Amino acid sequence: MFELEDNEVCLCDSNRKYKNCCKKRGIQWLHDGKGNAIRKFSLGEELMENFESLKERFT
Repeated sequence: MFELEDNEVCLCDSNRKYKNCCKKRGIQWLHDGKGNAIRKFSLGEELMENFESLKERFT
C-alpha cells in the first residue's frame, strides 16, 4: 500500500488535492495502485491494549 501523492485528488470526495485536504488534517489515505484504497487511522493506546488482550484469548 502506498500513500497518496500530495497533488492527487483526495479520496474523501472533496475534489481537492490530498495535500490541501485530508493530509493537512492528519488523515492518511493508502492505495494499492489497482483502484483499492483505505483510510489509515490510529486506534489509540487504550483501544490497542483491549485489542491485544482479546487477540490473546483467540490465538
